[in-house]
Amino acid sequence: MKHPQAAAMQATSSPRGLLFDLDGVLYVGKEISPGAIETVATLREQFTCRFITNTSTLSLVSLQRKINALGFDIAPEEIISAPQAVLRYLEQKPDPTCRLLLAEDVKRDFAHCRNPISRRALSLSAISAMRGLTPCSTRYLAT
Repeated sequence: MKHPQAAAMQATSSPRGLLFDLDGVLYVGKEISPGAIETVATLREQFTCRFITNTSTLSLVSLQRKINALGFDIAPEEIISAPQAVLRYLEQKPDPTCRLLLAEDVKRDFAHCRNPISRRALSLSAISAMRGLTPCSTRYLAT
């Protein structure tokens, strides 16, 4: 009988794909990490690759433009960001309703979702509570 850890190691010895974190790994700000473009190109020849990030301030289009402007060649369907994960979840729901507390750029990705709440409809207590999240959080209110 195989040890469970040995079976797990065997299962991971030949991965079906690779996940690359974007900001902080492949690049930092506007600086590409040394060897990142070449490494990604080489590994893409052998593996399916996806590119992940927890950024929530850029739409998929803006994120792809930023990455490709740095010298990568990444298609939008290969990018998984925090907003994209939410969208994938919402796509499983019939007629999803969203209360968007997002950067304006990211709201474009959610254009197909109903947004029944307007900025005027938010109570002062809700606005005050949101201000507690970040000093400038009111700029993320749904409009």
